Amino acid sequence: MSRLLLIAGLLGATVACAAANEMAAEPAPTHYVMAAAAPFEPACDIEVTRIDGGVRLEALAPEFRASPEPLEYRFTVTKRDRAGSSDIVQGGEVVEPLLGSVDLSLDRGAGYRARLTLRDGDGQVCATEVRS
Repeated sequence: MSRLLLIAGLLGATVACAAANEMAAEPAPTHYVMAAAAPFEPACDIEVTRIDGGVRLEALAPEFRASPEPLEYRFTVTKRDRAGSSDIVQGGEVVEPLLGSVDLSLDRGAGYRARLTLRDGDGQVCATEVRS
């Protein structure tokens, strides 16, 4: 068995040497390909965490990195209860992954709707929503 492996190894080395000599005789043409930069596609998320008597809603851009064009966010939280509804609105330029945070107290029968949108100069690039 070891003799067979030795012969196979010698054959492989011979073929590799022949190929290398052939390639050295004629240099291969050089081609340059310009790699395109990966497009920036921001992601957005709303993380919901239970807290004593309610929830914490955090607006996130988890893959945030500086973009060639400024990104703006709008985080709108609407709370509904027996008395009616109220809105909390946060917004501004995206400068870090945590965009905003809202703590809501939720009595029995109360609910919420939270919506996060990211926009660049061309329009909306990401949107997400959570509801209770």
